[in-house]
Amino acid sequence: MSSACTCHIEKTQCYYCLYHQEMKIRRRVESENTLLQQDNKLIKKRNKELSKRLATACNKIDLVKKGRKLNEAGEIV
Repeated sequence: MSSACTCHIEKTQCYYCLYHQEMKIRRRVESENTLLQQDNKLIKKRNKELSKRLATACNKIDLVKKGRKLNEAGEIV
């Protein structure tokens, strides 16, 4: 609200006040969107790591089913 604005007296909102209110909301939404994008990147990275671990585990299971042995560390012998 500018010092020349009478919105607070008239209980209305002028264009100036509406514009700045909208800009505040846009900045907040953009900030939240940025945080969500960062979270999404971290989740994708974690999913990729877990997919690799799952593939490794599945390969070991297949090798054990075919008669290969694992040592105590879980390595193929």
